Amino acid sequence: MATLTLRPNAVGDEESITSSTSGAGNHWQDVDEATPDETTTQVYTTSTTYQRDLYNIPNHTSEASAINFIKIYFRCYNQQWAGSSWAKPSLKSNSTVTDGTEVSLTTTWTTYSQQWNTNPADSAAWEWADIDALQIGVSLIASIEGRGHCTQVYVEVDYTPDATVIVPALNIMVAVTVPAFTVSSKVTPPTVNIALVGNIPELQGGSGATVIVPALNVKFALFSELMHVITRNKTTRDIIRLKLGKPAGGLRGGLR
Repeated sequence: MATLTLRPNAVGDEESITSSTSGAGNHWQDVDEATPDETTTQVYTTSTTYQRDLYNIPNHTSEASAINFIKIYFRCYNQQWAGSSWAKPSLKSNSTVTDGTEVSLTTTWTTYSQQWNTNPADSAAWEWADIDALQIGVSLIASIEGRGHCTQVYVEVDYTPDATVIVPALNIMVAVTVPAFTVSSKVTPPTVNIALVGNIPELQGGSGATVIVPALNVKFALFSELMHVITRNKTTRDIIRLKLGKPAGGLRGGLR
């Protein structure tokens, strides 16, 4: 499994929460930190009806594998005078806005989360195009004399990366037959086509699996009795037969 974390990088299609540190149009800057800064930057409301913010997030980059689920995180707390406040994670996929399960906020900053295994816009598995078009956010509500705060919102995309199979180094002995040739001949070894045959376990993650095969160390062994014509004239025929691969035998043959 692998996880891609995406944080707000621009205002989304809705900015309804009453107050924020950075002001209108910039609420996303108050919830985008990788390390939460609590009350330094935040959005908050005393509204007794739900108010929602949505934020754009970056596109994915090179990820191309099957998505298992997404999970939205939101870090909130209740500024309590004598009241309470609540929050929900929110998202917009395609044109569908979805709010998650309501949580009751405490007077201590707490990170909450909710997981979506499928896209609520169509109930189908998440695709990377869905992630690129996704907006995430938070919805806040308070009772009289309560105030809900949020300082961080982000989404994690859980996916199964394409597998990489590394084939160990291979030493291959290839037997070839070289035809007879003369001393003056230039012998070019024949072309050898090598096919790796074997079973690779079924890979999860779709069709993008990578197989890494190292350079092959190929050795050629020549198995043939070769005729070498050393000299030839009008009076003498010198035919010497050599058997390669058996140097201990030396030269075999003689003059006739």
